[in-house]
Parts: sequence; C-alpha cells; structure tokens
Amino acid sequence: MRYGWHENPVAWQSAAQAIRDLVWSKHPLLAGYKTLIPPAPGIYLMTLKAANILDTASILELLQAPMYIGKSKNLAARFTQHMSGLTGTKEFIRNFPQVMFWFAKVNDPEMSRIEAELITVFGPPVNRVQPVLLRGRILSPVPAQM
Repeated sequence: MRYGWHENPVAWQSAAQAIRDLVWSKHPLLAGYKTLIPPAPGIYLMTLKAANILDTASILELLQAPMYIGKSKNLAARFTQHMSGLTGTKEFIRNFPQVMFWFAKVNDPEMSRIEAELITVFGPPVNRVQPVLLRGRILSPVPAQM
C-alpha cells in the first residue's frame, strides 16, 4: 500500500472526475449524529484536523486530511461500526476522538471505482489494502480462427 498524496496530476484529474457530481455531507463520528447518516449505499472518508491533537495555535490547526476512505452498502450501519470501534480503524478512532465522517450517496456499481480513485490519490494512512483500479476498453470482436 502506498501512503501519502499521489504526485501524478493525471490521477488527481481522474479522481476529480469520479466525484464531480457527488453531494457530500459531514458529521462528527459521535453517537449523537448517527441518525443523520442515511442507510444508503455510498462512499465515505474519515478526516482529522491536527488541532484535535495539538494544544498550541499553528498552521496545523487549519489542515485536514483523509485518514481512511471506504465504501458501504449502508452508510448508517458503517458509521455505527466505526463509531463503536468494530472495524480496523479502532485504534485510529480511540486515539483521535474528533474524527469527521464525510459521505456521499453512490449507486452500488460505482462505489468500488470511486473508492479506488480516492484511495489512489490520497493514500490514507489507515487504509491497509490498495484497491485495484482497472481501466480498459472493449474492442471490436474478432472472429475465431479454426
């Protein structure tokens, strides 16, 4: 798994195209917000601001980056799983209690592709598996030779 932001602008352009029409919402990853997350399929990001762990004023307080990117057939259920520490992000959630949960509804066939595009460009440190992003095109059929 490659960690950190991708240096290739083509990858960023592809990710931007993949999320162009998505409508994003965000809520803190806290119990009081779980009723605001729809039980719909979608993509989600968990982000952290350095201000959550620093006690001094600095430019770091303004920065925010995705720590984990995922997909789910039920965003509400996945939110609850992460909030409860029932996922591979348990240590992350425990160590950084003020995590933001960003989400966008996405139809099931597109979820894997969009998730892969976002993981490719952000290389979030908590994701453990790099999804495979397949690209290709269908060519004209060729008759079989006997």
